[in-house]
Amino acid sequence: MPTNDPLPESLDELPDGEDWPSFRNLLCVQTLNAFNDNIVKFLLLGVALNLSITWTVPFLGAVIPFQHVLSALAAGAYIAFSPISGWASDRYSKRGVILTCMWLQLACFLIIAASLQASWIWGAVIGFFLISIQSVVFAPAKLGIVKELLGSRRLGSASGWMQMLVIIAIIAGSAIGGLAYEKLEMQPGFDAWTASALPMAALFVISIVAVWFSARMRITLPHDPKPFTADIFTKHFSYLRELFSEKRQRRSALGKSYFWAFGMFVFLVVTQKADEIAGGTSEAGSIAGQMMASLGAGAAVGGALAAVLSRRRIQLGLVPLGGFGLTVTCVLLGISDAPGTWQYITILVLLGISGSLFLTPLNAYLQDVCSPDRRGRMLAASSMLDAITNLAAVGIQLLLVKSLGLSTANQLYFAAITTAATTLYTAKLLPVDTLRAIVMPWLRLIYGVRSIHPERLPEKGGVLIVANHVSYIDAFIMSAGCDRPVRFLMMKKFYDMPWANWFLRSAGAIPINTEGGKASAAIKACVDSLKNHEVVCIFPEGELTKDGTLNEFKRGMEIIAKRANTPVVPVAMSGLFGSFFSHWGKGLMKGLPSRLPLKVRVQFAEPIAPEDVTAKEAQRIIDDMLANPRER
Repeated sequence: MPTNDPLPESLDELPDGEDWPSFRNLLCVQTLNAFNDNIVKFLLLGVALNLSITWTVPFLGAVIPFQHVLSALAAGAYIAFSPISGWASDRYSKRGVILTCMWLQLACFLIIAASLQASWIWGAVIGFFLISIQSVVFAPAKLGIVKELLGSRRLGSASGWMQMLVIIAIIAGSAIGGLAYEKLEMQPGFDAWTASALPMAALFVISIVAVWFSARMRITLPHDPKPFTADIFTKHFSYLRELFSEKRQRRSALGKSYFWAFGMFVFLVVTQKADEIAGGTSEAGSIAGQMMASLGAGAAVGGALAAVLSRRRIQLGLVPLGGFGLTVTCVLLGISDAPGTWQYITILVLLGISGSLFLTPLNAYLQDVCSPDRRGRMLAASSMLDAITNLAAVGIQLLLVKSLGLSTANQLYFAAITTAATTLYTAKLLPVDTLRAIVMPWLRLIYGVRSIHPERLPEKGGVLIVANHVSYIDAFIMSAGCDRPVRFLMMKKFYDMPWANWFLRSAGAIPINTEGGKASAAIKACVDSLKNHEVVCIFPEGELTKDGTLNEFKRGMEIIAKRANTPVVPVAMSGLFGSFFSHWGKGLMKGLPSRLPLKVRVQFAEPIAPEDVTAKEAQRIIDDMLANPRER
């Protein structure tokens, strides 16, 4: 168990705000951990492929390739030890768990180095299994501590940077592990065993640095004081039931597990391809490492891209876009089938970019939706689910190769088909987020949308936004400028349009019928949404401006705010009168825009308490912001 840190007695004794120095130390720790693990993996692969080491299943006589043995051991460790890792992450300070894991890594490297020096591959495999257990314990602590250090708002961006750096570590570890073994094995005085033992000694020194970075992280509080009991080892299914009991947890965990199964499948296909090219020589590990490095380079770029796109909120719409990229690149890899060419390397890089766009938002979202008192258990359960699907991927790849005799190209087509189905299902679940991910970059490019004082919008709880109404794309502009998801009140005649109704319902739009005094249902829907801690935006003018000036605000906003007892945030959108979708020039949607790109500003005022809000005051505040867009 982790050593007990000298914990503060309450949250009040911990630093407030975002702790970026501790997060940077965490980045260094997880990067070094991934780097070391992948060097070990490719050193062992180099030995096994060079000496044609396999494993024969007792009593069955089936011969299992060494890379499948390692993959199965890693997955088995997650399945067996996930409950204990989740309990430890909730029971102890996550910083203490991380520090203990780094010390354990040092011990494991000594075991592997000694086994390789003694020419005992199965001793090294035992050491690899122990490293896999260390990774099981490390994972929920590493992921769970991020929200404690940075809070919800930065989770998407933090997840992207973590993804980028861990992939860089995988690239470096894969390439250096395979290349170091190949080069040393050819040197005088080195054989298949000593060529792997020397790099292991170097890894021991590098691991000491990881211990140092761990010790420099901020101490965090434990969340669940539950003591250890023996039945924790058998909590697998209860943890999975708890994970699946909440829809958001279930969907994000399943999406994440699919990605890791896909990644395992591709890794095995790449390793098979490398072995075919090398013809069973020691070069196979190096070739596999180079191919994985191309994948990793793309994943690093994708992680950085996801971090930038998610700097203000978690962008779930990137998931189906990433899935589309995974589908296309798998097909292209199968068609190309020519490793070493620039076309093949480019496709591998694009595959890596797509993978990061798929995974990064899911990682961040799962961390965000889990409550603090069970976050460790849920992240451990998710890792266990990843391991189960990884084992399934190993079995499926073996079946496709051994029983069906499929080529690597046909295996990639199989992966493309399953990923296409997953992508379509994800897009159906996330229509608004998907459209947002597609449209928002172009919207920001064409309209130059910039937010002024977005921090004035409360991060939690119900909030009623009141804004001026300039164009038919005001809802998109508001969404681009706002850090939280927004529901919009809209005229029922537009809501009922057959070609748009399904999407608008999915987006949570609230229809209002102003004819014959039938607006009460819409007002009630707004109030219910606000009481459910959502953000609702209404345009109190009730119609688009004809000349760029404000129309009179209706008093319905006062009724909604007071009934819901939520604050009101006035928002002024400037620079939109002149767009194709406004009444500028020849009229609504006639003629060309006044300029491109436009310079649209979304300016937030300070929240107004519900008991103080009036339509006239909100109109005055927005009018002032339109006249002085940078002064408030």
